[in-house]
Amino acid sequence: MHGHILEYKLCALLFLRAKTKGHKFKLASNVKGFGAFDDVFLEYLDDNSRKSHIFVQVKSKQNKTNITQEILLRKGKKNDYSLHKYYESYLEIEKKFNCSEEEFKLEGSIDESLFIIYTNADVADNLKSDITDFSQEEFLMTGGSVLKFDEQKHNAIYEGLKELPKHREFLSRFRILYKQAGEKQIDCHIKRELQQSMQLPESLLETACKCFCEFIKNWVQYFKFFLKDTNCEKNDHLRKAIGVEISNLLEKIIDPRKSELHQLSIKYEEPAIRDMKQLTESHKAVLIFAPGRLTTLTAAKIHQMLNDTEHIIITLQQMVSCKPEVLFAWKYCRNVLVLESDSSVEDVSDVFKEISVILNESVGKKKFIFISNSAGNRKQINELQCTFHTNLTEVRDTFEFTKIVAESRMFFLDKQVCFQGIEVKLRNIVKNNDVRMLSTIDCELISLLLENKKPAIGTPIEDTVENYIHRKLLWK
Repeated sequence: MHGHILEYKLCALLFLRAKTKGHKFKLASNVKGFGAFDDVFLEYLDDNSRKSHIFVQVKSKQNKTNITQEILLRKGKKNDYSLHKYYESYLEIEKKFNCSEEEFKLEGSIDESLFIIYTNADVADNLKSDITDFSQEEFLMTGGSVLKFDEQKHNAIYEGLKELPKHREFLSRFRILYKQAGEKQIDCHIKRELQQSMQLPESLLETACKCFCEFIKNWVQYFKFFLKDTNCEKNDHLRKAIGVEISNLLEKIIDPRKSELHQLSIKYEEPAIRDMKQLTESHKAVLIFAPGRLTTLTAAKIHQMLNDTEHIIITLQQMVSCKPEVLFAWKYCRNVLVLESDSSVEDVSDVFKEISVILNESVGKKKFIFISNSAGNRKQINELQCTFHTNLTEVRDTFEFTKIVAESRMFFLDKQVCFQGIEVKLRNIVKNNDVRMLSTIDCELISLLLENKKPAIGTPIEDTVENYIHRKLLWK
C-alpha cells in the first residue's frame, strides 16, 4: 500500500503548495485517459494568467534500484521507467488539448505542461546533471533532485528514441524527480505547508496533517470532483477537512476558563445583559473596568451576553501560556476574544500588538474585550491604550446582587460566612426573597465568596453571661 499512500499524500502536498502560491487551480487524481500520468493532475493559472498543467506518475520503491539508461530505454509496459511507455501516454494527453470530441478537454497549450515521474529511487550517476533552475518542478520537490534531459549530455537517450517522431518535444517536457520523500518522510513537508497556509501552531500540526491526509485519501478513493482553491468558507476543503478535530483540540487548550464560568452558573437578569450589550456592541475594542478586585462577575456577564456568538474567554496568565492557539482560534474559528486580568504582572505588549493586527485585518464580526479589575495593572492598561489609540472604548461595569437570577443567587447564599464569630450559611442571615437585604450584598463580599473565603459579618459578642437554661434566640 505504500505506493497508494504516497500518491494521496502527494495530492495533499500539491494542493497546499498551489494554495499557498495563490494560484487559481484544480487538482485531480486517477484521471481516465491520461495513461501512465494519471496519478496526480494539476491545472493552474501561472503568474502570466496562462493555463499550465502538471501530469504526475508516482513510483514508490521499497527496493530502491538505481534508474539507469538501460532501464529508461527498455521497452515494455511492465517496465516502471520505460520512456517508450511514457511517450505513448504523452501523445494520448496531447490529443486532449482543445479537442472538443474528448470527454475531458484540456484548455491551454501543451507547451505550458510538464510530465513528471516522482520517485524515491535514485538515478545512475552518469545521468545526473547540475540543475538549479526549477519552476513547475517546485510543486513536487521534497528534498531530492531533478533529471532533465539534455541532448548533448544524454545523447544516448535521444538516439534510443529517435524513431519516435515527437521525442524531442516529449523529452523537453519530461522530468524525473528522484530521491524524493517517501510516504513517511513526506509528512514533514505537508506540515510545513499547513503551517504556512494556515499559520497553525506547532501543537496543532500533527492533528491537522492527519485529518487533511485522511480527507485527501477518501477523496482519491471515493470521489470524482476536482479539488479547487476557494475563498468561500462553505467550499473550503482544507478548513472542512481539519475543522472538527482541530476545534476539539482547541477547546481543550483554550476553553478551561469557559468551563469554570459554566460551573459557577452565574446568570444575570435580562436587563443587565441588555445594558452590557449596549455598552459594547458597536465597538471593536473595549476595555471594561470590573467592579471589585475580581473580574469573574463581569466575565460571567460577558459570557452570557455572547452565548450565541463564537467566542473565547481566557485569563491573561492562560493567554501567555497558549498564545499561538488562542490567536489562531480567534482568527479562524471564533469572533470575539475576551481577556481577563486580575492585576497580573505579565508583559503583554507583544500580545496586544498581535491582537491589534488581527483586528485591523479582519472584516465583520471580530471583536476584542479586555476586562480589568477596578484597581487594574496601570502598565498593562497604558500599553493597551497606546496600542489601540482612539479605537479603544472604555466602560465601567456595575454590580447589583439583585440583578442575578434567583437560582444563581443560591450559589452564593449557600456559602459559609462568619456571623458574629460563628460559621453559618449566608442564607441563614439573608433570605432569597428579601430584596432590601439582598441589595446590601456588594461585590466585595461576593468576591470573597468566589475565592472560597469566609467573610466576617457583624461583631462577635464578648463577655456574655452564662445561663443555667441554655436557649437559642431567633432573630426576625
